Amino acid sequence: MEIVTIHRRGNLYKYKFNWTYKPIWLLAMICSFLGLDAQSTWTKKYNKSTIIHTIAEYNNSYVGFGEKKGQHYFIRTDFDGIVQKEKYINDSSISSFYPSSCCITLDNQIIVAGIVNPYSSSSNEHLKLYKIDSNANIIWSISIPNTSPNAARCKILATRDSGFVVFGTDRLKGYVIKVNKNGDQVFRSNLGYKFMYPEDAVLNENGSFTVCGFETHSQFTSFIFHMNSSGKITSSKIYSNGGLFRSISKSGNNYFVGGSSSDNKASLSKFNEKLIRNRIYSLNVSGDVLGVKSDQFGNLICNVTSGTSCGLYVVSRYGKILEKSTVRSSNFDQTWYGFSDKNLNYVFAGKLHNLGFISKIEKNKESTALLVNKRIQCLGSKFKFNVSNNHTDSIRYEFEDAETLTTSASEEVEYTFHAKGSYNVKAILFYPNQIDSVSQIITVKELKKPNLGSDTLLCIGNTIQLSTGNNVITLWNNVDTSSNLVIDEAGTYSVEISDGYCVQRDTIYVGFVDCEITIKQTCYLDSTLISIPVQRLDGVEWFTGDNAKFVNKTNRIKHKFQYPGKYYIRVKVSTNSLNKILSDSVIITSLPIDFLSDTLTGCDSVHIHMRKIVGCSYLWNNKDSLHSYFTEISGMNKLRIQKYGCIREDSVFALVKDCNYRIYIPTAFTPNSDQVNDLFSYSGSNILNGTMTIFNLWGEKMYKETSEHPHWNGTSNGAACTSGAYAYKLLISPIGMPSQLYIGSLTLLR
Repeated sequence: MEIVTIHRRGNLYKYKFNWTYKPIWLLAMICSFLGLDAQSTWTKKYNKSTIIHTIAEYNNSYVGFGEKKGQHYFIRTDFDGIVQKEKYINDSSISSFYPSSCCITLDNQIIVAGIVNPYSSSSNEHLKLYKIDSNANIIWSISIPNTSPNAARCKILATRDSGFVVFGTDRLKGYVIKVNKNGDQVFRSNLGYKFMYPEDAVLNENGSFTVCGFETHSQFTSFIFHMNSSGKITSSKIYSNGGLFRSISKSGNNYFVGGSSSDNKASLSKFNEKLIRNRIYSLNVSGDVLGVKSDQFGNLICNVTSGTSCGLYVVSRYGKILEKSTVRSSNFDQTWYGFSDKNLNYVFAGKLHNLGFISKIEKNKESTALLVNKRIQCLGSKFKFNVSNNHTDSIRYEFEDAETLTTSASEEVEYTFHAKGSYNVKAILFYPNQIDSVSQIITVKELKKPNLGSDTLLCIGNTIQLSTGNNVITLWNNVDTSSNLVIDEAGTYSVEISDGYCVQRDTIYVGFVDCEITIKQTCYLDSTLISIPVQRLDGVEWFTGDNAKFVNKTNRIKHKFQYPGKYYIRVKVSTNSLNKILSDSVIITSLPIDFLSDTLTGCDSVHIHMRKIVGCSYLWNNKDSLHSYFTEISGMNKLRIQKYGCIREDSVFALVKDCNYRIYIPTAFTPNSDQVNDLFSYSGSNILNGTMTIFNLWGEKMYKETSEHPHWNGTSNGAACTSGAYAYKLLISPIGMPSQLYIGSLTLLR
């Protein structure tokens, strides 16, 4: 419940340290909801599986830092605990972060310090500092090596130059690091085992520091020391009484150090400027004083934490307990950091029912007030009103929208407003001898539903940005909290937006298909293979661009185009009742099939070539890319030609002859008895003899002769052979050289 408007007839205590003690009905409701056996002004629960480790006051708000499974969690609330900003601080350079302390620098910047990879035994454990703005955007961050504690905590303190210092532990040895406002390390002083855990510090007027803490290397001892602005210890005191020093505050010329005594009781120690302890105060409660702060009267506000117990104690400078208010709960998973804000209220945080929480105990409240369950709510929600600590005969509620309601003094009232806006709700209190009133301004909000658009299909590799607009708290079903979400994976995405009071939701399905169309075998007269990647589809329609259409559920078709040319391919894929049109084009190309001679011969070198085709690329097996070249080596030569994806291959045998003799073999002859070119033979020089064998195209031997100069007249077994192509094999015996074999083709013309 929130107390906003105060009854002007309420009483103030002498020192103005009273906390509001709720009536029995309110206390019972809080205890039922939170499991508390004493009251706090409010407790708010936030993100699941999150613990808030440290909290501070910033620009009329509270900022908290915590973690969720290693993720760095940030929350900013107003003074009523209503969320203003909540997000995860993404830092891809780390895997786990444990925020330990934060501060607000004099130039009004937020600094948070913590440990990367806490409690690990690896050298990866180190201190990391962030400077962020009010929306948790990182301005800069620095990692500091050799800062591996055996407990994931450190203390950060603002300095007068808008920088700060960090006190921490490195392998059981204390240290202090000074950092300027730009994130540059100014100095580091290693404090050693003697000052193992520097727990808290105050900044003195001359820029020096006074630091307290404890050491556990041999036994529990506590220390306090002065340190100048350069990090040098100027004086120190060690106290071996078994107690622990955990917090420090300066009041006048004295230092007050909070902690615990040797019997684990919360205690305060008073020191003069020479660090001589002249008094110890016990608060007679188990726990530690984790925060101490002096008020305008010189009294000390002590934050006491012990297990699941958190509370606020007001102690006079003479050690007398003036007031105390304690919240205890067996349902707190863990209570953590607490501090007294500028109004000396106690604000603490931790984990409650597996949810991060912030709780606040307010002081200086008067006794009679109009209570409301939530001061700001969404249109359609129920407001619950009651008046605290009153002794009226009856109460009349005026809701400012033409409605009134009269109840008994203790009855709770529920009311739903009919339109958005601000309303001044007034409770008229009817006492036996007079009439009084208390009032409360409440606000009814209305939030527009987000519009994520219609379900859609996208190509793999493409993205779609879903947006909920600004000035709302966003939570996607993938736990992202940004207002804009870039989608690159298939799935159903739902979003819940809130302005802290109203909640609206929307859902969209985003599917992805591989839009790449693969086209193979693009040669004219071949069957072209058109395919899309294998994916779960309800149906596929194929349009080949030549008036052909195929409907199936497979991911490929074969199609023979009737003419060379360019065709535009369209594929309509359907999945989850959504359609996507994929498109591509193909050029069906006509290239020759048998474009090389079977054999080419030459003396010393052979000219291997084919006719040049415009736009065609060539690749020989020797990696040459021209349409012709010369070779001096006998052997098979393969050529691949390609144009618009159409590929053809052919080969030619190059026969390079020894140039010590000469031979000429014709490629055609005309055995028509005209005494011109009637015989097929060879001519040359330095040839001893040869063997000629003639074959038809089916490989049948038509003629064979071995002589000094063999020849063929175009007959076989006395019968004239028909015109056409024939193959020959010549085994030539040059003079003084090994035999040479020539294989080729010839044409018989009649």
